Amino acid sequence: RIALIITGLIFVITSGIVIAPSFMDWGQYKDFAVKEVLKQTDLEMKIDGNVGFTILPSPHLYVETVTLNAPGAGNNTNALTFDRLDVHLKLMPLFSGKVAVNSVTLVKPIVNIEVLESGRLNVITDKIEGLTTQTKDRTKKSTSTVPDISLEKIRIQDGIFIYKDVKKGTDLKVQNVNADISAKTIMGPYSMDGSLFYDGYAANVMAQAGTFDPKTKIVNTSLSLTLSPSDMSVSVDGVLDLSSGFALQGQAKVQIADLAEAAKKAGSQVNIKSGVPLNITGLVTANEQQASISDMQVTLGNTKIDGQISADLEVLNIDATLKTQTPLQLEKIIPDMGMLGNVTFYIGVNGTPSDLKLKKSKIALNDYELDISGRYQVGAPRPKATMKIHASELNYDDLFGEKISGETGAKASSSETAKMGSNNPTDYRKIIQSLSLPIDLTLDTSADTITYQDIKINGASSSFEFAHNRFKLRSFYISDLAGAIFKGAFTVDNISNFSGIEGFIDLDAPNLERLTKLLKLDVPSLPKDVKSVKIKAKTIGDAKTMDITANISALDGSIIAKGPLNNPFDMAVIKELEVQLKHKNMSKLVKTFTGNGLNDRSLQKPLDIYAKVNQSGGHYVLTKVKGDLSGMTVTGNLGIETGKDKPKITGALNFGKIHLGSMLASEPSSKSAKVKSSSSERTSKKSGRWSKEVIDTSLLHAMNIDLALSASKIKYGAWPLSNPSLHVKLNGGVLDIKKLEASVFGGKIDMSASLQTVDQARQPIHFKNKSTFTNVDLGKLSTALIGTKIVKITGSGNLDLSIESAGASAAALVHSLSGQGIVNGSNITLHGIDVVRFARALSYDSKPGDTVTGLWQSSTKAGKTEFDKLDGLFAIKDGMVNISKMDLDGLDAAIETRGQVDLPNWMLSTKHKIIVKGTEDAATDVPPFEISFSGSLDNPAQTFGQNLLQEYINRKIQRKFNKLLSDKLGVPSNDNQKTAPPRQPPQEQQRQQQSPKDMDIEDAAEEVLKGILGDLLR
Repeated sequence: RIALIITGLIFVITSGIVIAPSFMDWGQYKDFAVKEVLKQTDLEMKIDGNVGFTILPSPHLYVETVTLNAPGAGNNTNALTFDRLDVHLKLMPLFSGKVAVNSVTLVKPIVNIEVLESGRLNVITDKIEGLTTQTKDRTKKSTSTVPDISLEKIRIQDGIFIYKDVKKGTDLKVQNVNADISAKTIMGPYSMDGSLFYDGYAANVMAQAGTFDPKTKIVNTSLSLTLSPSDMSVSVDGVLDLSSGFALQGQAKVQIADLAEAAKKAGSQVNIKSGVPLNITGLVTANEQQASISDMQVTLGNTKIDGQISADLEVLNIDATLKTQTPLQLEKIIPDMGMLGNVTFYIGVNGTPSDLKLKKSKIALNDYELDISGRYQVGAPRPKATMKIHASELNYDDLFGEKISGETGAKASSSETAKMGSNNPTDYRKIIQSLSLPIDLTLDTSADTITYQDIKINGASSSFEFAHNRFKLRSFYISDLAGAIFKGAFTVDNISNFSGIEGFIDLDAPNLERLTKLLKLDVPSLPKDVKSVKIKAKTIGDAKTMDITANISALDGSIIAKGPLNNPFDMAVIKELEVQLKHKNMSKLVKTFTGNGLNDRSLQKPLDIYAKVNQSGGHYVLTKVKGDLSGMTVTGNLGIETGKDKPKITGALNFGKIHLGSMLASEPSSKSAKVKSSSSERTSKKSGRWSKEVIDTSLLHAMNIDLALSASKIKYGAWPLSNPSLHVKLNGGVLDIKKLEASVFGGKIDMSASLQTVDQARQPIHFKNKSTFTNVDLGKLSTALIGTKIVKITGSGNLDLSIESAGASAAALVHSLSGQGIVNGSNITLHGIDVVRFARALSYDSKPGDTVTGLWQSSTKAGKTEFDKLDGLFAIKDGMVNISKMDLDGLDAAIETRGQVDLPNWMLSTKHKIIVKGTEDAATDVPPFEISFSGSLDNPAQTFGQNLLQEYINRKIQRKFNKLLSDKLGVPSNDNQKTAPPRQPPQEQQRQQQSPKDMDIEDAAEEVLKGILGDLLR
């Protein structure tokens, strides 16, 4: 019975223990718990979810939706929140006074720890600080008795930990925290296995700790951390000593099996060679006052680096050194930097984490040392760093020459050239934006001497400044770059929106050839005479508009540009850019670019031309063009289209007075050349007057042109054109000159011409020209057409000329010249030939011994012959001008010209039949006679057909003699023509007045004979 009663009581009690909790309202304890927490800590706690407790099958306590508010003035008022807390205890150990925690599960906890401006944590209150002090005091006085508590498992699911230091401006957020923690007893041993996510890295954490010995207060620890995606592992195996505070000593190890793979997963763009491992080992020693890593060894591939790091934790002072024991072979680690060769270094750092100094540090690239110093300071709002790098000597050829001159380097160079010439321009904005660093950095570099391709660069220095959103090249200076001095600076105040941009460059290069060779600049079109150049340029603005001022001086001239450039970092657009070209001597400038100078002294004056340039894409518009071309003014507008396969120039230009007399003439190279040309003039003009050199027509295929041109006057050689206007069109190598209209030689010219070429070497040029001259001075026209003045002729007339030719050289064009011409005129005067006077000399003034040539020369020195009209026709074939008709007809005379002009050989062969008509002063019986011209066009020889004229003179003299005999002696004359009464000399008249008786017969006979001879010889 007693047994049954005891059993029943046990059953009733057990049933009550099991069933009773289910009938209790645990929610009523929420307020109690909230008030107790507030009372003990001054922290406000809210329980918005359920609270429950069960006994069987094991004691289980749970709480849902809990928030613990922080009393400080932090950004986040919630110090702790979690969705659910489950605590499972083992039942039986409780009856023996032991606490065995089966599991503790915390679901989605969020912990916000914040350091306020005062330096106090947001969860610390005055009561908590008091409780902490009391706990420390009780701990010191208490015995080493430890409660018998075991923790089989503490589980954290999807936790978040947030830490922020308002004073230092730092913050930290760790997400996806999952961990399983266990301890067989509250004194250990302990173990943890978990994972978390921070700053793009997933970390797996494993930790082991032995049993804590309360007497020695020492515990063995082992911690390992694996980071993904870098696959880096960190482990520490050592001893934790808590006997007098905190002390840790153990062997630390960092391992990365494949540095290339780890860098790739971390998003690095550095090309690291695959399979290179990185290992770091060292002895870690730490306590509450100091921490250090000694015997540190870094193995990077085959390179070994020794070092040590120590830190005073009370003042946070750090001292560290790193030194290479074997050279760092970058070629085997980072192939792109293999050109640097073998690298050794010694780096020394000391200071606090907020103020670190880099001192007594050196980096050696092969045998060239770099001295490095710097400083790193942590401050608001961003850390600051300064660094100085100096080299006494660097030999670029030794370091890089052989490594980049091979096939790989050539391919790389070709690739870069292709990129520069492609339609995808370099995005300089991205390059500059990539300079935005997480710290403010000032970098100064300098070198006494740099050798590059056997050229020494002396005194090179630069100073950079990288701020939060600012980049500044404070200065860049080279005292000797292949003889050139270079200065520069560039600033971008705001990298994000590219505002506050300002920069300048200043280049003085006395030896441009050396400089271009050094910089590997391909400038084949640069004239050889460009020996030196000076460039000064300044820019200011932003990403939308950049104001540019530039001055380029060379060859005694300068180019000045000033104005805005829109969207300079995208598709740049030029808007109202003022450009001016100035030079001291226009002839010298033309000779520099063409090889031929301008012999005319009037063209050896200064040049000054100005225009405003607007550009959109490949289209450029030059407005308000005005200038002075060695005394010739020009105004107008031009358009240049560059977006097609070849540029096209359109527009209209108006010139003032233009002198083109010698623009295409080459100057003699020496005085001896002039003498030789003069002494062998005829020979050279017969055999080599026209150049056989192939005409280069590539310029006609380099662009297309559509221009309207006009001028007040053009003087081109012997062609004075007044108010000329024409339309020039060049398309596909075909040059058309349409509707050239001008006043010339007192009349008008209307001309059209075309020039067809093929874009191939040594191909013929096809030329056509059609010209109409109306009411022009025929003398000046003939001189201009032939190129030399054979006779002087005046009078007006008309000429219709049509010619064409084909050939690859000037000689070929002249040899194949063909065409025809029709000429007519009126009121023509032929100067230097007096046909009437010549006829009179033949009729009355001729004497015994006179020749035709003598009479011609004496009678035509200052004379002239007038003609009423001119009628001519000529044809051209193979460069030969065949004059089939060229007739002058007047009241007193007529001239009929026939013959040839041989242009290829510069020879002339013409006959001129002169017909004398009857006049009051000249007889009509003078027979027609011919004058012939032959020889060089510059100085032809003339000859007469003298037979008929000489016979005519002889007959005239005979008649005159017979008439005198008849008149003086009374001898009958055979001449049937009537003769005038004989003239008596003054002496004879005087004698007739005397008396016949006084005259002697012999004296009378003598006087008669003298009179006959005198009249005959007159």
